[in-house]
Amino acid sequence: SKLYVFTATVTVTYKPEECDKQTKKGDFIKYHYNGTLLDGTPIDSTNFRNQDYGKTYNIVLGANQVVPGMENGLMDMCVGEKRRLLIPPHLAYGERGVSKCCKKSSKYSCTSQFNTIN
Repeated sequence: SKLYVFTATVTVTYKPEECDKQTKKGDFIKYHYNGTLLDGTPIDSTNFRNQDYGKTYNIVLGANQVVPGMENGLMDMCVGEKRRLLIPPHLAYGERGVSKCCKKSSKYSCTSQFNTIN
């Protein structure tokens, strides 16, 4: 039998002392992230995109614009908060994988820093 992890593992690495508002489904959010395989191989990052260097990644939370593990990991964040996410395959790219860097059934690690809620 297989053991499934139904959520991403979330570790808060920094949380501001004051938090007036937390992210929730339907919020338009802007954040930075660095995604790697568990062995440290880079997948994607807002800090290393050639044409968009340093720009935030912008999504509507809950609109399925990112893999489910990332979406889960971005819920209930405060502005300025930093987290490390470990995303199991079924909440990332699953059995199919994506391109050469994201092989099928791979686990992913992602660090994220939340910037703004609109």
